[in-house]
Parts: sequence; structure tokens; C-alpha cells
Amino acid sequence: MNAKLIIFSTIALVLNGCATQPQSVWYKSGSSAQEFEMDRGQCNAQAFSLANGNLYQIAIIQNQCLQGKGWYLTDPTHLANINNELSTERANNKRRLEAMCASAEFEPIYAKTPCSANAIEFKFMTDETKITQPQKQVFVKWREAIDASLQQTANLEMRLNGSIGRKYANYSLTTYKADNDKNNIDLYNGKITWGQYNGRRKENYLKMMDAMK
Repeated sequence: MNAKLIIFSTIALVLNGCATQPQSVWYKSGSSAQEFEMDRGQCNAQAFSLANGNLYQIAIIQNQCLQGKGWYLTDPTHLANINNELSTERANNKRRLEAMCASAEFEPIYAKTPCSANAIEFKFMTDETKITQPQKQVFVKWREAIDASLQQTANLEMRLNGSIGRKYANYSLTTYKADNDKNNIDLYNGKITWGQYNGRRKENYLKMMDAMK
């Protein structure tokens, strides 16, 4: 998932003295440019309908309306620090995941299912064999590593990526994990083949991607 923190420049009304702060930005963590424009349009309409052309009152109503929708004015430096931390931690998570995917310990599993669900191809979904006892031992360790990575990513997104991050964390740690847990148990217990496992795994991944739109 590639969620971003978005900031928007504005001239903010300062009530004590009517000064302006061009350096301030409207910010709502995890929101998109389209969401800001929609909220701003609604607030503009509300302000002009209530203020009867009084520019001072219009500015007050606009600001109050945006704040009521979760936007607030802040220093761009603060936002830059958040963006930098999020980017850095995402890069660290990516390196850890790449190391896991390159681990020789998990090669017996990667011969049957790719490290990343988005890499599952047709050939993996036509495998009619079932998991073997030696594969089971490696499989358990691999799934523990996958679950730890999922939890780490969810914690990061929830902490630094606002509403989008919370949405991702909630879905990935509940629906997505529950679906994968059932699929993993069915494979481990010999109820399904590797091909069926891969088909379900890819389906669960695509459902999560769709839910995050």
C-alpha cells in the first residue's frame, strides 16, 4: 500500500489582529487533495451564505468550517518531519521484507508460493500437491515472519499516516489476517493443495487492495 501525507498552502486568518501567515498550511493526516478541495468548496459555500459579503466573517466561518472537518493550520516544517519519518520507516520495513524474501531458510516455501502475494502467477495456482511434513516446519516459521511484518507495517501506518493509515491497519489486522489464517491452517492440515492455497492467497491480497481504494 502507498498512502501519502498531503499538505496544502493557504493564507490563514489570525483572529488577533487580522494578520496573515503565508507560511502556514492546512493539514489533515491521511487525506487527499481531492478531499481538501471538496471540504474547502463546502466551507466556502457555507461562509458566503452566512456572512452576507463581510470578508472578515467569511474568513472566520471558512476557518471554523475546515477545522470542524478535521483540518488544522500548522508549520510546514512539522509536516516535513512527519513525511520524512514515514518515508524512512517505510524504507526500513521494505529492506526487512526484502531480506526475508531472500532468506535461504524459506526457499522450500518460495518454490511453492512467492514471498509476495502480488507475485503469484498461474503456474502457482495449478500446483496439485499438498504440503509435506518438512515443508510444514519451514512454513510455520515463514508465516510467523509474515505476520510480524504485517503487524509492524500496520503499527507504522496507524501512527504516522492518519485516517488512511488507520483504515489500512484495521483491515490488515482483522479481515486480511483472518482470511489468511484460515487459508494457512487449511494448507497446513492438508485440506487444500498448494494451488488452492495460492489462489486464495492472491484473492485475499486483491480484496485488500480493493478495500484500500
